Amino acid sequence: MKNFLAREEMQIENGHFGDCEGLENSASDVKCFAICDDGLVGNWKKKIPEVFVRCKTENPEDLKFKTKSFPKDPLKCSEIVKSCPDSMQISKGSILSVSSSPTSTVYDVLCDAEEGSKGSVTCFEKNGKFKSSDLGKYWQDACSKISCKEEDASTEFPIADSGAQWRCKKNLH
Repeated sequence: MKNFLAREEMQIENGHFGDCEGLENSASDVKCFAICDDGLVGNWKKKIPEVFVRCKTENPEDLKFKTKSFPKDPLKCSEIVKSCPDSMQISKGSILSVSSSPTSTVYDVLCDAEEGSKGSVTCFEKNGKFKSSDLGKYWQDACSKISCKEEDASTEFPIADSGAQWRCKKNLH
C-alpha cells in the first residue's frame, strides 16, 4: 500500500491520503481518502478522491488497486481564493456580508441616508457575480434611487408653465 501511495500520480501537493478504512484487518478492502493540510482546499470537485485496495491474501503481489474521483489535473491543495468580498462600497451606501458558505456570500445593502437594511444581494464564489431577487438587476443603485412624490416634485424640479403639474408614474423604491 505504501509503495502504491508513493507513486507520482498518488501525490497530493500540500496534502496526503489518509482517513483509511479497513486497515485493522489483515485480509480486507482498504479505502483511503485525499486530505488537505490544515486551512487548504483540494482542486477536486464534489467527491473526494479515494484509493481502494483489495487485499485477498497477505502476499503483496495479490493486491488490487483502484482510484476513484480523481480530477484530470494532478492532486493539489491550496488556499481558498474568494471571489466575493466581505464588504463593498456602492453608490450612496455599502454592502456588508451577513453569511457565507463555500459557494456564496449573502450581504445586507446599507444606505448612508437610511437606517437598517434596504435589501439583500448574493455573490456567487464560482464566478464572482452578484444577484438580488428583492432589489433587482440594478441593486448597486438601490441607495441612490429616489421616490417620486408629486407634492415634492415641483419644489425640486419647478416647471416654468404655471398650469403644469407633476405626475409620478412609478415609485422607484
